[in-house]
Amino acid sequence: MPASELPLWTAWQYIEPFGWTAQDLVGAKLARMQYATSCKGKTPPLGDFITKPPDWRAFDPELHECMEADRMMRNLQGVMGGELNGE
Repeated sequence: MPASELPLWTAWQYIEPFGWTAQDLVGAKLARMQYATSCKGKTPPLGDFITKPPDWRAFDPELHECMEADRMMRNLQGVMGGELNGE
């Protein structure tokens, strides 16, 4: 693909989602409709039903270690209730 086509394809992706994004959007709409018809109270926004994108570092062995270190630091911060420097 020539580099001149890349902005066109990027724009097209935002106009019409394809693949994983499209499947996730359809699933989120269905889940939200089911929630709205079966649960009482205010229905959460559509964004609450869309899955988070995966952490692509998990697929690269070199970056997987970095991802695990980040996860460990977040867990420690959660347990310690704030920053790791004691603040």
